[in-house]
Amino acid sequence: MINVLTFTFILMLLGLLIRFVYSEFRHFYHPLILYLIVWGVGVALSQLGFVEYTPITLHGWTAIALSLFAFACGALTSSWIFGGRHKPVALQIDSQLLVRLLAVLTLLGGLGVILQSMFLEESFGLDLYLTNPLLARRLHTHIPIWGYLDLLNVMNVGLVVLYWRNKRRLKWWMLITLLICLSSSLLTTDRTRLFMMVIWAELAYGASRTTGFFDLRRFWRIGLVAIVLLVFFSLIGRHYKRSYVERFPQYVHFASSMTAIVDPFIYYTSAFPALGQLTQSPSKMYMGKASFAPLVHVASLAIEVEQIPLQGEFTFVPMEVNTYTYLRQFYADFGWFGVLLGPYLCAFLVCYFDAMRRRHMSLGWILLATLGSYCCLLSTFENLFIQEAIWFFALICLLLAGYERVRRSTSDRAGKNDSLSAEDSGQHYN
Repeated sequence: MINVLTFTFILMLLGLLIRFVYSEFRHFYHPLILYLIVWGVGVALSQLGFVEYTPITLHGWTAIALSLFAFACGALTSSWIFGGRHKPVALQIDSQLLVRLLAVLTLLGGLGVILQSMFLEESFGLDLYLTNPLLARRLHTHIPIWGYLDLLNVMNVGLVVLYWRNKRRLKWWMLITLLICLSSSLLTTDRTRLFMMVIWAELAYGASRTTGFFDLRRFWRIGLVAIVLLVFFSLIGRHYKRSYVERFPQYVHFASSMTAIVDPFIYYTSAFPALGQLTQSPSKMYMGKASFAPLVHVASLAIEVEQIPLQGEFTFVPMEVNTYTYLRQFYADFGWFGVLLGPYLCAFLVCYFDAMRRRHMSLGWILLATLGSYCCLLSTFENLFIQEAIWFFALICLLLAGYERVRRSTSDRAGKNDSLSAEDSGQHYN
């Protein structure tokens, strides 16, 4: 009964908070709304008893509350400073630029898939994916340097969707782009690449439109995305034999007809009791080595510096998990101060990106803002804010946004010069 009351209280509080935030920003995919939804719903579901978790400790509840407060403060501060409440301007996507960019990235992404396939074939043989999936998962790795070309395919799905949003049709070769993207996702042995492709694309599409809160088409899209990801999640889990139902049936209390959602449910909700166990132990005080992992990695090429593993150690809640939400690195670096500082800075940054999206509504800012929103959505699983791949995409988006601004300024100046020339010609004629 207590669990049900906790579940109800959390959802009621969540509804009030979402209502307030939406009244401020008028955007369903605003980073703060997404953060509230994914954390509020996740914590609430963990209390229902469908899975017999170790109870969330007082330290865990404190970390959840403090991080939520810090994230909200960072989001509101950033939005008030940079005008995050302004109504978005009209969509300003240059279709010609988008086509050229997508064509180049399709070629580079296709080359990346070929190089990655050749690398895996030389490493252990692609047939191992079918004959021994578990061994293939253990041996799988990405080709050094050239692996970034394969990573470009994650962005290409969103670019195709934005072209569809702008033109309501696709060029024939864009279907080849999508096939290359699918091939790239299947070459990885986890679920994250396809997840990012689909979710980032949906966020980008939603950010390019101005709709009300109860937009039925948006909810239809969300439902379709959820079904696709659940099916893919289950198929990959079965193929690589990573099902919690088979390994820990004594802790799972779902009906037999609902076994397909057990693994996604556990991956989603188990991080909260794990976070409680993490914060009960003293912080290792890495002083930024975990939170700024990409910079540490670059520095390690020149000097000897300790690199903190991206994956956490396994704990038992009571099934074994190694996800502690995105707070793990912040707590490991700075203790309880990191639980406040990390979410505040992440929220400040992603809401700045969202404010720039509203001001410009250009390709680069839409992709960058929704990249930050994607990191917020996955914050209950892992810390994407500190991953090299995310920094790689952010750099591309920033360069693209800068190029679009220069291109637009040049076009505006050329238009003014033509107008002045026409006026001068008219005066001379008179």
